[in-house]
Amino acid sequence: MNLLYYLVVLVSLSTFNLQYMRPVLFYALLLASSLCLTVSAQTVYHFQYRSADTGDSILYNAFFLQNNTGSGFMRIRYDVPGNNDIILAEIGIHSTDLELKPGSGLPDTSQTYYDTTGRPDFKFGNSFSKLPIPLFWFKMNPNSNAFEPSGVFFRNAGKDMQAGTLVLAETLNADALNRDFLAGFFSPGEDFLVGMDQSGSRGIFKDLAVNVKMYTIIVANTLDPEIGKSTLLDRDQMMHYFDTLCTYAGIKKMPPLVIDGDNYNKANVIKAIKGLKPGPNDIVVFYYSGHGFRKDNDPRVYPYIDLRPHGPKFAATYLVNSLNMQDIYTAIISQNARLNLVISDCCNTKVEDRKPVGKSVLTGRGILDWSPANFVNLFLNPQPRNLLFTAADVNQKAACDSATGSFFSIYFREALNNNLSRTRNSTNWDQVISEARDETTRKVRHICCGDPCIWANGCLQNPVPVTDVNRFTGKFKKLF
Repeated sequence: MNLLYYLVVLVSLSTFNLQYMRPVLFYALLLASSLCLTVSAQTVYHFQYRSADTGDSILYNAFFLQNNTGSGFMRIRYDVPGNNDIILAEIGIHSTDLELKPGSGLPDTSQTYYDTTGRPDFKFGNSFSKLPIPLFWFKMNPNSNAFEPSGVFFRNAGKDMQAGTLVLAETLNADALNRDFLAGFFSPGEDFLVGMDQSGSRGIFKDLAVNVKMYTIIVANTLDPEIGKSTLLDRDQMMHYFDTLCTYAGIKKMPPLVIDGDNYNKANVIKAIKGLKPGPNDIVVFYYSGHGFRKDNDPRVYPYIDLRPHGPKFAATYLVNSLNMQDIYTAIISQNARLNLVISDCCNTKVEDRKPVGKSVLTGRGILDWSPANFVNLFLNPQPRNLLFTAADVNQKAACDSATGSFFSIYFREALNNNLSRTRNSTNWDQVISEARDETTRKVRHICCGDPCIWANGCLQNPVPVTDVNRFTGKFKKLF
C-alpha cells in the first residue's frame, strides 16, 4: 500500500468520532518513518561460497530463505568433482544474537549470524557426503537500515569459527524465483514449489470477501509515562496492519474504535464491545496494549487489563477499573462473528510489576508477496474460529521496546506474515500461534530480568493461546 493512499484513509478516519472516544489522529511524519509494514516477511538469498578448507575447491550454492523473525531454512547444493553426481541437502536456520559485551546479556543489534538447527536432510546424496555447514554473517547497513550478508564462516573440529569466501550474495525477488532457478534446489511436487504455484490470484477474493466486514477495537495506554511510547507504536502498527489486510483482500473495514489518551477507561471499553454488532460472516479484532496483572482471588490463566484513568485519584482503583481478558473474549464471541481475534500484550503478574524493556531485532527485509490462498485459509475460511492470545503466561512479564513496540505484538504480526507467504503451501492458525509464541520466548530471553545480567537471568515470557473455550478454568462473567 503506498503512503499517499494510507494518509488519505487516515484523514477520512480523523473525522470519525464517538462521544466516548477521541478521533483517530496520526502524524504523517511518524507514519513515514515508523509504519514500514508490508505484505511480506521473508527474504530469499542465493549464496555462492567456498569453504575455509584450502584443500576444498568446490563452489557451493545455497538457497537461503530468511523469515523476518530470524527463522528459516537453506538448501545447499554442489556438483561432485570428477563425475555428474549432485549433493543437495536442506537444514533449518535461525539467527543467533551476539552479545553487545561479553557477559552483558544484551544483544548486539548491529550484527547477527545464522546458525543451523537439526541435522541436514539429504535430498540427493547421503549422510556420508561431504557437506561443510556454512554460518552466514549479517551486518546492519546504516544507510538501508537493514541487515545485509557480510561473510560466511565454518566451525572447525574445536568449534572455533574460520572464515570462508563469500563469492556471491544476491537477493531474489519474486520474478527471480522462477521455475528454472528453483529447479536447481527443488523437485516437482515439493511443498515449496506447490506453494509458489498455487498461491492463486486475488481474484479468489471476489466472492469470498464481498460481504465481509472487519470491526477493530484498539485499546492502548498511550499516556503511561513508562510504556506510553511502545503502546503508541503498538496502536499505530496494529491499525495499519489490519488496514493492510482489508485492503489486500477487499474486505470492508469499519471505522476502528480507538480507546487511548484521555479517553482510556473501563467504561469506554465496555461501550465499544457492546456496540460492535457484527454479522455472521464478519471479523472482529480486539487488541490491547498496556499494563496487566492478576487478582489473588481469580485463578484463571488470563490477565486483567489495567484500565485506570490517568490521574493520582485513580491510582488505588485497579481492582475496580480493570477487566479480565477471558471476560472480554466471552462478550465478543457471544456476538457470533465468523472470526474473532482477541489479543492482549501485557504482563500477567503483580499489579506493581512493570514491563521489562529491551531491543527487538528483525533480521529480514521482506520481499515475497502474500499468498491469496493462505489468506483465505486464515481470514476468509467459512469455518468459524474464536482465538484468544495473551503475551505472557501466569506470573510472567511482557517485554517491550520503546523504539519498535511490544515484543509479542511484533512477532505475532511477523508470524502471520510468514504464514501468509507464497512460500507456504498451506497454513492454519495453530501454526501462526506456535511461531509467534516460539519467537517471542526466544527473543525475550535476551532481556535481563535479574541481577547480574547473565543468560540465567534472562526474562521468561511464554505467550498463551487458547482456541477452545472448553480449556478455560473458572467461571465467565458477563460484561453487559
